[in-house]
Amino acid sequence: MIKKRFANIFLCSILLSSNCLWGQEGEHTQEVFDLVLEQLDSTKFPMSQLKEKPISVIFFLSPECPLCENYSLTIRTLREQFSDDSVAFYGIFSGKYFSRELIQTYLATYNPQVIPLLDPTYQTKTLLEANVTPEAFVIDALGTQLYRGSIDNWIPALGKKRTVITRHYLRDVLHASLTGDEIPYTQTKAVGCFIE
Repeated sequence: MIKKRFANIFLCSILLSSNCLWGQEGEHTQEVFDLVLEQLDSTKFPMSQLKEKPISVIFFLSPECPLCENYSLTIRTLREQFSDDSVAFYGIFSGKYFSRELIQTYLATYNPQVIPLLDPTYQTKTLLEANVTPEAFVIDALGTQLYRGSIDNWIPALGKKRTVITRHYLRDVLHASLTGDEIPYTQTKAVGCFIE
């Protein structure tokens, strides 16, 4: 019994030292490739298509969340900045609370320039443990989660806004991912509307 306990402690120390825990070198989330979501026209979208790009950014969005409206320009700017076909941008709408028409209206009005995907049974939300909108996830072609959290530090808490954005989390993570530099952030706290 004592030997087994020491063996478990030794194994845990190896895992800790090898950065296998979430928030170190990234969490492996290959299971996301097994999911099949829907597009607005009801066609199926196998998430295995994320393997076709070196980097994929998944935003959890809501058509009625004010922060999703406010961040649409930032998302579109990031899409344009990283438009060399190395990064794909997806917007996931979880649950059945919002109609396809409402989602389409949001996309047409605010134009975040993401590939919209429907997640009616919360598969992706559950797997990635997403909580709020907008929340961003960066995943590479191997299924490693490189980052999750806020787009930047404009909103430190609900009801509070910075006059000057001093941390561009997502932009810096994408830049580092594509240049081979050390990723500056693996997780920040996302602030926004709870996923319904």
